Formats: sequence, C-alpha cells, structure tokens
Amino acid sequence: MCIRTILIRGKAFLKLLFLFSIWIAFQANGQTMPSLPKTSSLVTCFPDTTGYKMITVGPSGRNYSDLQQAINNAQPGSVLILDAGVSFKGSFSLPNKTGNGWIIIMGSEMSKLPGENSRIDPINTPAQELAMPKIITTNTAGLPCFYTQAYAHHYRLVGLEIAIDPNVHNSYGLVMLGDASSAQNTLAVVPDQLIVDRCYIHGNHSVKDSIMKVGVLLNCSNGAVINSYISDFHSVLYDAQAIGCINGPGPFKIINNYLEGSGENILFGGAVPAITNLVPSDIEVRNNYF
Repeated sequence: MCIRTILIRGKAFLKLLFLFSIWIAFQANGQTMPSLPKTSSLVTCFPDTTGYKMITVGPSGRNYSDLQQAINNAQPGSVLILDAGVSFKGSFSLPNKTGNGWIIIMGSEMSKLPGENSRIDPINTPAQELAMPKIITTNTAGLPCFYTQAYAHHYRLVGLEIAIDPNVHNSYGLVMLGDASSAQNTLAVVPDQLIVDRCYIHGNHSVKDSIMKVGVLLNCSNGAVINSYISDFHSVLYDAQAIGCINGPGPFKIINNYLEGSGENILFGGAVPAITNLVPSDIEVRNNYF
C-alpha cells in the first residue's frame, strides 16, 4: 500500500471521528431535531353531511329570513344554506352549542365555485363572486361580520363573501374566531374547530384614510383558513394583516390562500396574549400567494 493511500484513508478516518464527536456532543446535551407542526387534530376536508338538517336562509320562501335567528336555532349537524347574491347585513354571533357535529354556513350555489381543495379567485372570475351570499358589517364602531362566543366550536364558513359596507371607514377584524381580550384568559374558554373555506374576505378600497385592520383573527384552537381570497386590508394608523393571531394556542392550518395585507400578510403575536404564557404553536402554512 503506497503512502498516499494511507494518508487519504487517514483523513477519511479523522473526518468520521470528527462527525462522531459532534453527534456525541449533541446527544450529551440532549439536543433533538425539530419536529413538524402537530396539526393532525385539525381535519379540513369537508365533513360528511349525511343525516344533517338542511336549513334555508333568504329574504322570502325560506326557513329563515333572519340569519342570526337561523344560527341561534341551528343544532350541531346542520347546514345553513344562504341565498346566493343576497346581502345579509349585520354582525353575527356564533354561539356555543352542545354536541360535536358541524354547523356549516354556506351559499346556495356552491356548484359555481371551485371544488374542495381549490382556491377561489373572485377578482379574475366575477361569476364566483355572484354565486356567493354577502355578509356585510354595517357597524361604524368596527364590529366584525362573524364573531364567536366563549366555548363555541365546530363552525365552518364556506363560499361566502365577507365584507364591509362602503359607509364604514374603520374595521378591526371581519372574522373574529376567539377573543384577544381579557374575557378569554384561560384555555378552557377558547373556541375550537373553526374553519374558513373558499371565502372572499375583503376590506373597503374606496375610502381613503380608512382602517381595515385584519381579515381573519385566529384566537382559537384548531383553526383553519383554506382556499380563500383575503384582500384589501390596510390602515393609515396601524399595520394591517390578512390573518392575525394574538390569543390562540393553535394548531392552525393556513393553506392555499391569496393573502393581502399592507403590514403583514400573516402575523402571530404583536401584542401580549390574555392567556398567561401562551405561545401560538403547531402552525402549518402551505401553498399561499403572499
């Protein structure tokens, strides 16, 4: 064996010895590789609605004309079908219910929207916007279109346009899933299993010097925003986001959305959570257009 071969093998041995010593050091210090987000408890596929009660909501000839009354009376295992193209004006509460079935709030012309796992594009495809019911907040104090009560769970918003009346100049969130205030200061009261699917959520671009703070606030557990189009969130006084979270533990899925915010497209944190030592965790962000 020539001397050169011995030297090469000696270098290879030293390299292996060096790598082995690093591995030993990591083991000695208890180092572990980071794991992927734990989001298996959050299932975003559309649920099987066999046996669900179908409830129609619209201005005439429907089970309900008042959307809040329909939500209040709906039990888990219900689908609220809202007339496409109709405007439902107000700020709508999602109360806590007994049972684990879903309450689904969706439009009557879902066949005109992309199927499950496909992102909507109402800007470039106006027919999609026409196929959506419109949930419009008219509250000048900034109340959202949808907000949850404590302990609320298993709500799914599907195929809705969620927006602001042109006369409202200040909005601090259009879909508030959970609460960032001191009213939600323990994990026990945090709303759970809340999904926004194929919704068009947008601020008001026609008013200058306006506050359009955030599209969706995920101050909840097991919350998801999927296949949606969230745009026109901007502010002259604050940073604005498409999606934000201050006081929600997670897990979260933010998948296949168009996200537009003048400050941050997505923001976790930015303020002190009301739940002591809370850190939003297990967050899956994939296939979004920022």
